[in-house]
Amino acid sequence: MNALQVKLGHHFSDLNLLNLALTHRSCGARNNERMEFLGDSILNFVAADYIYERFPRLEEGSMSRVRAALICEKTLVKVAKRLELGLHIKRNSPVHGSGLDTMLADAVEALFAAGYKDAGYAAAKKMIVAHLDEILLLREADLQKDPKTTLQELLQGKGHPLPIYSVVRVFENEQDRYEVTCSVPAHNLLMSGRGPTRKLAERAAAEKVVKTISR
Repeated sequence: MNALQVKLGHHFSDLNLLNLALTHRSCGARNNERMEFLGDSILNFVAADYIYERFPRLEEGSMSRVRAALICEKTLVKVAKRLELGLHIKRNSPVHGSGLDTMLADAVEALFAAGYKDAGYAAAKKMIVAHLDEILLLREADLQKDPKTTLQELLQGKGHPLPIYSVVRVFENEQDRYEVTCSVPAHNLLMSGRGPTRKLAERAAAEKVVKTISR
């Protein structure tokens, strides 16, 4: 556990907090779900303050987009893998696929909450800021606007209704399980996209619409 604490950037006075943060719900009632709930809120606040200070020229909408990119599940999973949390999380049942990513990301948030409970806000902030710095340094977060945001802004700028996304098919045994359509009546467009999750399928469909509208 000492190596984990070094990587995390905090040495715990109360190791029970660290152990609880690393306990998956499959272990029973005493698990890290409550800590994950608290850690999510702390992370959101620290990330907002971090962006406010580091990017003084960003407008509110862009600040929200950058925060979402910095602390999304995909980015937190990268943090978890750097910390090698898979070696430390206690669980009583195997977790695979997207469930594994969720477990890792939740554990990162729970660890931030554990640091807060162990030594206060300053300690939690120090931990979180160090990892946010590393995420930016390694360019692990996609800070560009995603296609769904771009499409929404394009339509709102013209006073048009927002796009409508619909799941049309789920393929059980394929990597890109979800097929989703993006309907834009104002442009008489209906594009489809596929992806391993509904969100990624929606992005793929929106990207096609954006390319068509922008021609």
